[in-house]
Amino acid sequence: MRHRLFMFLALAMCWCALPQPASAQTITCESRHNRRQYCQVGDTRGGVELVRQISDAPCERGRSWGYDDQGIWVDRGCKGEFSVSSYRGKGPWWWNSGDRRSRGEPDDGACFYKDAHFRGDYFCMRIGESFDSLPSGFNDKISSIRLQGRGRVTLYNNDQFSGISLTVDRSVEDLSHIRKQDDSHKTWNDRVSSIRVD
Repeated sequence: MRHRLFMFLALAMCWCALPQPASAQTITCESRHNRRQYCQVGDTRGGVELVRQISDAPCERGRSWGYDDQGIWVDRGCKGEFSVSSYRGKGPWWWNSGDRRSRGEPDDGACFYKDAHFRGDYFCMRIGESFDSLPSGFNDKISSIRLQGRGRVTLYNNDQFSGISLTVDRSVEDLSHIRKQDDSHKTWNDRVSSIRVD
């Protein structure tokens, strides 16, 4: 009996010593006098979600709230409670939610947008970076690409750099204008699952 109790206590102590998953941080952010306001958080790369709208003014992602490398921003009278997920080290070095360019974009690299004409949520990559599977919310969701500096991008239809590929050396406003090589009835819009930037 004593031996079993000792084993149970030893296992419990080992379990407590293991790193526990970090919980999401909750923060309230308010636009005062209908102006844009930033609320700083440690790291937004894990993603931010609106938990509860507190204001009468609507909180619409990409229009009256979003986030970038500077933190969570709110605008147009939005006040809300936001959940900031922990960054687990996989995915882009940062990504943005909204319609304004951030100071954190790379001089040489590329940015990838959910909507055509460089709009909507996006993330950026530097030259030399690659993702064998895209961050949460971006797989098969890319519609435009903006190259910056000397960047050149190879897109892959499947993850792990497999399937049909396409290399672009200039910005693409709308991937629905580029037909897939293996099926002329399909385009590259919402077809990207892995990326290399050279």
